[in-house]
Amino acid sequence: MAVYGSRVPQSRRERVTAAKKNGEGKGWRPLQGQKALVTGANSGIGRAVAIALGAAGADVAVNYVSRPEDADAVVADIRNSGPDAIALKADVSNEDQVFAMFRTAAEHFGRLDILVANAGVQRDADFVDMTLADWNTVIAINLTGQFLCCREVAAGRHRRRLKSRGQDHLHELGA
Repeated sequence: MAVYGSRVPQSRRERVTAAKKNGEGKGWRPLQGQKALVTGANSGIGRAVAIALGAAGADVAVNYVSRPEDADAVVADIRNSGPDAIALKADVSNEDQVFAMFRTAAEHFGRLDILVANAGVQRDADFVDMTLADWNTVIAINLTGQFLCCREVAAGRHRRRLKSRGQDHLHELGA
């Protein structure tokens, strides 16, 4: 057996997740007290991330633009594991709606600590067959939406300064 010191390859380490620890009844909540916003959280990767953040103890704002019943189901899953959750309808390509979404989440939770800018669409077509309308939709959601959400975070309007360290702590992840 090879000696790795403190650096053990991932293949030899046991993966520790909030879902696994909580399933063992240990109540592992590394994100307890953190406030998260996940865009595009009513389906796919965003749904899984929102539920995982909730399982890890974070309160979660679940963004959606369509299918509110799916967003409500994600909120219910998160609340069933203990943390608070709300569903927020907003089109991330619309500046006013993004600002309102962040404002509502920050008002509800008191601040935001985590942004997962996950919302995105895919319009499959051969290059010559893609319409300008489809192109503009993809760019508006996948690029402009990321820009608007990250700009709100960078502006710092929705977080608080941690007095103990005099530093801002906010984590962003774009999918």
